[in-house]
Amino acid sequence: MVIKLAKTQGRKEIGWGDRANAFDGCSRDCLYCYAKYFRCYRFRQIPAEQWSQMKLKPGITAKKWPKPNPRWGRYMFPTAHDITNNPWVRDPCFAVIQSILNRGYDLLIVTKPELEVIQLFCEIFRDYRDMIELRFTITSADEKLLKFWEPNAPSFRERFFALKHAYLCKFKTSVSIEPFLDNNPIPLIKRVAKFCDTIWIGPMNYIEEFVKENVKEAGQSWPVGFEERYSFENLYSIYQVIKKYPQIRFKDAFLNEIEAKVGVKCNQRKTDNKIPRILMTQIQSTLDDFA
Repeated sequence: MVIKLAKTQGRKEIGWGDRANAFDGCSRDCLYCYAKYFRCYRFRQIPAEQWSQMKLKPGITAKKWPKPNPRWGRYMFPTAHDITNNPWVRDPCFAVIQSILNRGYDLLIVTKPELEVIQLFCEIFRDYRDMIELRFTITSADEKLLKFWEPNAPSFRERFFALKHAYLCKFKTSVSIEPFLDNNPIPLIKRVAKFCDTIWIGPMNYIEEFVKENVKEAGQSWPVGFEERYSFENLYSIYQVIKKYPQIRFKDAFLNEIEAKVGVKCNQRKTDNKIPRILMTQIQSTLDDFA
């Protein structure tokens, strides 16, 4: 596969200090996976054909984590694989989580959740609720879209029940809709909003550099017109509707696309008079669909 290198994009979330992973590779093998792009193609650390074969990092479960730095926030775990219900994956992940918590760090756990994993997690780590935030990646409620882009990940129904379970167990919960797979992610936002504190939304990254070729390598055909949902007009339409909701957090790539066209920071909220009239006409026509 010929891969074009792209500049790194992604705004760091305030309030966390470091990242941790227990495995190399990820059995989910999502077609848009940024971790696969970086590890397999950009840095050539893992052969692409071995990415889905998760390998435990040597010594990770016995690692001595450094003392918490007051200037740091929390650890993020995992960032380049998932926590599946397979015991040889789940148990080492839980061991790493326990060792990080024992060291005194707060922890942001990111996963496409399996219900049984979350039920067990909530039981084991219930006494650490004030140190943990669970961030569940739910990119669509459309099972066909999920099956195409995330063929080995749980269904929307399972992820939604996992979110609800964690919320009812009084864990701090948030949802990542990155990348949003629906043309209009607002119905999904409305469905999950009741069970989380924040909702992070972002587009699909590295489409030309990686994703299209990865789809081809997987024996699939690129969905015609799919990338149009990440056009400036669509992103700005979504932004205008949901920016007023305090739960919403925009990922860097989302705001960068708007700011590049508008010429001002989105948080200034003085963008409308900076948009060329022809673009405003296109934007208004799509806004009507989101009202």
